Amino acid sequence: MTDFDTDGVYLDASVCRQIGLYTLEAGLGFGWLSADRSREISGSADADAEYVSTLVTVYLGVERPFDISNTFSLIGFGDVRYTRKKDDGYTETGSSANATVGGSTTEVIEARLDVNLERAANNGGVLVGQLSGVRRRDLEESDVSVTVFSTTQSLSFASNDFTRASVLVGYEHEFVSNMQFEANAEHQIGDGAQGPNFQAGICWSY
Repeated sequence: MTDFDTDGVYLDASVCRQIGLYTLEAGLGFGWLSADRSREISGSADADAEYVSTLVTVYLGVERPFDISNTFSLIGFGDVRYTRKKDDGYTETGSSANATVGGSTTEVIEARLDVNLERAANNGGVLVGQLSGVRRRDLEESDVSVTVFSTTQSLSFASNDFTRASVLVGYEHEFVSNMQFEANAEHQIGDGAQGPNFQAGICWSY
């Protein structure tokens, strides 16, 4: 690729319901993407193409708080998300070796678990700890047919599968009304892990 640009819009709606100590949430999202791409070819002008993609996401989540003591609180959270992305086929133009690329569909399911722990400090601040894990799997292999000079080949996409966990510790303190200082450190473990990452800032609610 010499150039790849994407414009799009994504709309999401969700509903939430409190049942006893449990908070249940469900969501549905739809996205529309328009892509322009250019492929460099030696000895020829670039091959240009345009195509449209659609994206559908379904989400289910549940949360429950646990009161450990007057100074400790714990919240457990879990969710499952299904995503389906469909790319339309296209034929390149402008070069001496234009390719015709067939449509493709990618389906992914992702599960996540979080445990958040908070402890009130003597100075009015809050110590925060978080342990989370996520597991993502492709539901089937994604491939696409590509035709160049009347020869067709089937190309497979790289898998999106990964499993990752992260640990976060932080501190929060409201030093004036509606203004809070926040600082945390996070480290990830597993596929594509990053860190340690440090972050600090001021949060203002108005």
